Amino acid sequence: PNNATYQYNLANAYTNMAFPKTADGKAGKKPANYDELIAKAEAGFEKAISIEPDNIGYHYDMGVLYFNQASNLTDMMNDVPPADDKKYNELKALREEKFNKAHPHLEKIFTTYESKYKSLDADNKFMYRSSVTALREMYALQNKLDKAAEMKKKYEEVNK
Repeated sequence: PNNATYQYNLANAYTNMAFPKTADGKAGKKPANYDELIAKAEAGFEKAISIEPDNIGYHYDMGVLYFNQASNLTDMMNDVPPADDKKYNELKALREEKFNKAHPHLEKIFTTYESKYKSLDADNKFMYRSSVTALREMYALQNKLDKAAEMKKKYEEVNK
């Protein structure tokens, strides 16, 4: 229970079960025990981070877990009939909650790696670029257009 790597690997296993892939790599069907798997993944990442709070990889995967849930909620919002404002607003509030949980983890990656991006190895560059992309999208959907523009500029810089 006090082994961060074990907790992290277990959390990743739960995440992979919650977001299955088909043989061609596309998103698979949401499992019946999705909520349980997400809760276990979240608990595992939280435990790993509590043991090793400066491990950027742990923060990355925790941020991705929340961001992917928010993305699923956005897809659900897009499927809500225009007349059902109540359902749309409920989903929007849930999405905002997931974004708020993802933000500190994605921001930690961004602030840790921003000044040293050019010296990072390929894996860490990927995490940085992914965090910038997620923050850009998140800010745009939250109507934080100044922050979204800042992340768009960073995105363009690192994807030249």
